[in-house]
Amino acid sequence: MEHSMWILSLTADAASGGAAAPWWLRWGLLVAGALALAALMVLVQTRHRPPRGALWALVILGVPILGPTTYFIVETVRHRREYPSSSGEPPPTPGR
Repeated sequence: MEHSMWILSLTADAASGGAAAPWWLRWGLLVAGALALAALMVLVQTRHRPPRGALWALVILGVPILGPTTYFIVETVRHRREYPSSSGEPPPTPGR
């Protein structure tokens, strides 16, 4: 609870008597939150083996900005390796 109050106090205006946070810090928090939310939404919709999904969630939430960015890059590369055609179908198995 105190943590969320601290974040809210960062966005307070100087006119209200509180110390206002610099604009770049407010934007940084907004970007980090939006990236984490987007990555978590993709994570929930993607099938991962049990320990892998939990580890990705820890990385996304534990490493602001770099965690979600890494998740998006790694999962995009993995998906393109598994589904190289533009149709999104799995590649044909060898020998068939």
